[in-house]
Amino acid sequence: MRAVQYKGCILIRQESVWWGFQSKIRHVFEPVMPQLRSYFGAFCVVFAALALPSLGNAEPPVLELPIDCQVGSTCWLVNLPDRDPGPGRQDYRCGANTYNSHRGTDIAIANKRIMAAGLSVLASAPGKVIGIRDGMPETTRAELKTRTNIRGRECGNSVGILHADNWFTQYCHMKAGSLRVKRGDQVNTGDRLGDVGMSGFTEFPHVHVTVQNGDTPIDPFTGEALISLCNPSPSPSSKSLWSDQALKALEYPGPQAFNLGFAVGAVETKEMQSGTLTKRVFKQDVPTLVFWTEIFTLKKGDILTSSLIGPDGRLVKSQTLKMNRPRAYQYLRTGRSRPKNGWLPGVYVGRIEIVRNNVPIVLEGTATVE
Repeated sequence: MRAVQYKGCILIRQESVWWGFQSKIRHVFEPVMPQLRSYFGAFCVVFAALALPSLGNAEPPVLELPIDCQVGSTCWLVNLPDRDPGPGRQDYRCGANTYNSHRGTDIAIANKRIMAAGLSVLASAPGKVIGIRDGMPETTRAELKTRTNIRGRECGNSVGILHADNWFTQYCHMKAGSLRVKRGDQVNTGDRLGDVGMSGFTEFPHVHVTVQNGDTPIDPFTGEALISLCNPSPSPSSKSLWSDQALKALEYPGPQAFNLGFAVGAVETKEMQSGTLTKRVFKQDVPTLVFWTEIFTLKKGDILTSSLIGPDGRLVKSQTLKMNRPRAYQYLRTGRSRPKNGWLPGVYVGRIEIVRNNVPIVLEGTATVE
């Protein structure tokens, strides 16, 4: 292992270690990042593989969707690989649909109820299973409080597959006890590996897929090493590893209001994610009425307006939030206490409006008071 400077950054080159299953090397250097920056006079420290940035002549696999769902309807593309070599974040189109040091593609589902019912994680390409982890419980970042509590196991329950020409994919955060493969198994494209879960270091149920060639982490949207510079318009020389059908489904994400509902009191994130807040009919004497929304892939400058509108068309309550930084996940709650004379019977409308670059996206839901 050795440190060299590259594009103003320090590259910690590591040899003969699978990125998908290693994390110990990176953690050795994290405590001394400030000293390394000071010593080398660089602005960032990144970890890179020995063979950077060229991929040689290795023929990449054609990747299909790693999850059995309809993207944009029953699941959502949330986070992309991070192309920024420093402490910032940039996806392959120089946007912020990622976070610092994120090396995979995240596809999320709506809630834990769907997770409990079982939604399959699928092999994106044929290959041999060379590593698995199972038995880790579902948890959240908030419950873990710190990454230290799960150091080296952030990926959670996972499956690693070796493909032809030294290509590798790994599937993370799977549900405990759901794995359907073992080391040494040969799998085909579309074979079920297990189910979507929330194990490891995560905040919502999703599958995280990483791609490597040898020790080099790859962005499957362009086929380039992750240390390659982003490009607002994909380079003519870049070539996605996703199949045409998968790439069409994994369209570059805009803001996505994926979940909404109503409640009769203060509702917490874990309740929204539970999938159990399905009630849409309430009595006139309920103490409060709350409209809640969950949203994916927000960027700095997005304006969110959440409104609760009564049966007479009058505004019951509204709030507006302007994003001061990108967020992969955001929730809003809008409501009020019962009026003195009780709630007006009829249909109430919950409306979320997301404005990006002066273009609004509106999603509505209804509840009945009787």
